[in-house]
Amino acid sequence: MSLRNLLLFFLLHIPTSITNMFLLKQPITTEHPLIRTNPVTNQKSVYFNPGFVKGIKGIPKLESDYIIKYLTEIISTTPEFHARFRWEKNSIAIWDNRTTNHCATYAFYPHRRHAVRVTVTGEVPVLDPKGKSQQEELYKELGWELPNKDGTRQSNYND
Repeated sequence: MSLRNLLLFFLLHIPTSITNMFLLKQPITTEHPLIRTNPVTNQKSVYFNPGFVKGIKGIPKLESDYIIKYLTEIISTTPEFHARFRWEKNSIAIWDNRTTNHCATYAFYPHRRHAVRVTVTGEVPVLDPKGKSQQEELYKELGWELPNKDGTRQSNYND
């Protein structure tokens, strides 16, 4: 058995904690704002991916965990936030990772899923306090009054 095959055998047959000793790169830890401003549209958005966010800096762990659970629930169960893409021959899907979470649904059986990922190097996520709200822009364009969000007056049919 070659050294390469022996190493592969150990990597595949020993617990992950031990396997990590053999990794050439250390895990990457990053920090970024939970709300970020898109540099193209200047619109603010939640910059959150349940698979990667482990905590919210400056928030006690218990509260941070609750916020993460809440955001994960909203993202996974709110149909208004979901888009479905039906793959056909020669289909191409493109999205902006600055404002979109994505996952495969595995609804392509009996076909094989083959994807080629192209990723551009993006900017560092930042929050621009002067960034705009997509809702504010839409309501202004339609001539609608913005819903109340500070609790000082009735804002919707649930009040």
